[in-house]
Amino acid sequence: MKIIAIRLKNLTSIEGSVEIDFTEEPLRSAGIFAISGPTGAGKSTLLDALCLALYDKAPRFANSVESIPLSDVGDNQINQSDVRNLLRRGTGEGYAEVDFQGVDGHRYRSRWSVRRTRSKSNGSLQPQVLEVKDLDTDQEYQGTKKELLAQLVELVGLTYEQFTRTVLLAQNDFATFLKSRGTAKAELLEKLTGTSIYSRISQEVFAKNKAAQEEVALIHSRMSVIELMPEDELLALQKEKEQLTDRRDAGINLLRDLNTQLNIVRSLKTQEELWKKKEEEEQSGQEKIVALQRSLQLQEEGLIHFKTQWEAIQPDLKKARQLDIQIQSQQTGYAQSQKILQDARLRVTEYGKVVQSATSQLQMSYHSMNLLLNHAKGETLELEQVERFSKRKKIYWRTV
Repeated sequence: MKIIAIRLKNLTSIEGSVEIDFTEEPLRSAGIFAISGPTGAGKSTLLDALCLALYDKAPRFANSVESIPLSDVGDNQINQSDVRNLLRRGTGEGYAEVDFQGVDGHRYRSRWSVRRTRSKSNGSLQPQVLEVKDLDTDQEYQGTKKELLAQLVELVGLTYEQFTRTVLLAQNDFATFLKSRGTAKAELLEKLTGTSIYSRISQEVFAKNKAAQEEVALIHSRMSVIELMPEDELLALQKEKEQLTDRRDAGINLLRDLNTQLNIVRSLKTQEELWKKKEEEEQSGQEKIVALQRSLQLQEEGLIHFKTQWEAIQPDLKKARQLDIQIQSQQTGYAQSQKILQDARLRVTEYGKVVQSATSQLQMSYHSMNLLLNHAKGETLELEQVERFSKRKKIYWRTV
């Protein structure tokens, strides 16, 4: 895990925004550097911001065990150990942001932020917000604050206790280390390096060893009061044991034989049930065969009766077929006659049109002749006679 940059705003003694980028000069090429300055300059605030962004905790609250309420804006109160106390008085919002390289080699950004209602300095404190983002893939992690903190522990590779004992040594613990002597300094070293577990392991091993020794001593004391059995009684018990073993083996063999016989009986019983079932099926099949034979006989009788009726109506069917042939022939002749009659009517109609045209021409001719005869004072033929002649011709053609 490697810290790349730290950014913070409005935290304790630091007002406004501050950024420390370890990838830029002069910090980039510096092998070691010191954070120095007068009291209240914000040295510890940088370390608090680093822990806030990664763990939602701050070293300055490590020894706060009592739940002491402190007054906030208005009538509101806030617990003494609440990390939101790091927000600078008179400001409406603040944050701590850290860019770091995780154990998997990716670059991540973790941002811890807190604000008051409507970001006003007189507003009530709102719950802090934690955001985690993968800078290489631009993926933002989702989940509750507890889930995000668990993911940060995996990305950093250290718990908060391990981080504050290896990467970040808190100011108070360092002062205590300088002033302590002998046993106290050894205890503090165990606390800072996490080696106190080995002391607990040693104590547990000692306690378990002592308990085991006490148990062995108890067993020895019990063995001392146990009387040994005489040899003849031991031989008698061994012989009895052999007899019981033989009886057990005989019982096992008998049980095996009985199981074999039981399996044979079960097999015979199963075969008997199968035979009975097969016999019932055969009986049922015989009954079905008898019923089918009876049904077949009835169908044969019906077929004979139908054949008799069919033979009886054969002459009528033959006559009907002849009548059908005659009717079909008559229908064909009728259709031909209809066609001839229709053709004749068409020809008569056409001939009537010709006669009508000729009569009209004849009327015109007679009219013209009468005009000529009138001029010539000769004999004339009456127009009415011509018209009567034409009408008689029309009536004759319609009759035809």
